Amino acid sequence: MMDMLDNQTILITGAAGMLGSAFGDVLEREYDCRVLAYDHGGLDVTDTKKVLALESEKPDIIIHCAAYVNADGCEDDPRLCHEVQVIGTRNMVDLAKSCGAKVLYPQSFLIF
Repeated sequence: MMDMLDNQTILITGAAGMLGSAFGDVLEREYDCRVLAYDHGGLDVTDTKKVLALESEKPDIIIHCAAYVNADGCEDDPRLCHEVQVIGTRNMVDLAKSCGAKVLYPQSFLIF
């Protein structure tokens, strides 16, 4: 069943974090798929133009792990929290809609 990931292009956001790096490691080790792994420096999910420009990569699956995970920081700067958690996620959904990709949105329970 899991061989359905073979020959797929999988885009991972938040690839330097705990969840994103774990997904990237397993996918690259266990499956014959193309992995596009972006950390914050490689892709700011709040930048709508840069996110939507990834349509040319034709991802089949988007694993959206990018998040602002500093709970105190989220309280101190709710604007930044909203930009990353809400706007960033909306941008990834818009990308998925534009290229027909499926989205997996795993999140750590610690930020909630």
